[in-house]
Amino acid sequence: MANFNLADYLKETPKPAAPAEETEDGVFEDLCRRVKDRFDLMLESRENSKAALEMQKRAIIGYEKEKQHFIRQTEDIISEMGAEATAFPSWYGSLGEAVYHENWGLAGLSEWFGGEYAQSSSAKIIGENIFFMKDGHMRLMPQKIGRERFAQLIKAFLLLNPEERMDREYHETYLLDGTRVTVFNEPMAKKGQACMIFRRYLIPQYSFEEQAKRGTIPNAAIPLFKEMVNLGFNVVFAGAVRTAKTTFLSTWQSYKDPSLEGVMVETDPEIPLHKLLPGAPLIQIIADG
Repeated sequence: MANFNLADYLKETPKPAAPAEETEDGVFEDLCRRVKDRFDLMLESRENSKAALEMQKRAIIGYEKEKQHFIRQTEDIISEMGAEATAFPSWYGSLGEAVYHENWGLAGLSEWFGGEYAQSSSAKIIGENIFFMKDGHMRLMPQKIGRERFAQLIKAFLLLNPEERMDREYHETYLLDGTRVTVFNEPMAKKGQACMIFRRYLIPQYSFEEQAKRGTIPNAAIPLFKEMVNLGFNVVFAGAVRTAKTTFLSTWQSYKDPSLEGVMVETDPEIPLHKLLPGAPLIQIIADG
């Protein structure tokens, strides 16, 4: 297994993601590099560099407190440089946030984690293109991402799974907010078309009433489904991708008698059965294939 060194990772300086929305003569990209260099110097000069590295690691992984601290430090450096008026791509909320995400964070993908896309269930990076799901359709976004920045994203996500090897063609991990990230790299993916898929689950409550509220099932079907659960019918949930099979199965399972014993076999740990039926004698097994 190749060793992963966070200090080396932080010192890597890939060219900013070549945003499609041009800024003045590359001034923003230059600012990103200058801020990155300043951080590297600060890190080398600190007595407790190990603690600083740990904070940066937690920021990169996505811990909100550390991330906001990192962004504030970025803003302080920008202020010291007198560069507060630098134009930045419109998909970022502020200049400090833009520089942080271009250097260490989620690059142009960060827009998917908030704002109007907070209720989007899926996002994809394919090659240099970024797509967000909106109104049931994948939409090509104006921001782009380079190969080096794509590889850096993989490294950042694998900080959550240090046992994973960077040289693998396939990765799957879960972010702190429960978002599932699947990576298909070359040669598994077509040359120049490495893919990163993001999937999150948006249902706040697993109930038939919630499903009816969202128009998934008619209100009149709620008593029928509850009785089918009580009677123990064998049920198959089938359908195309993103037709809410897992969500409906989770809803169905939440009505099961918690005194019954059971075994659940999954290829991915998607259904939180231990939370839906707390205290129930259930065994959950993750199996490959």
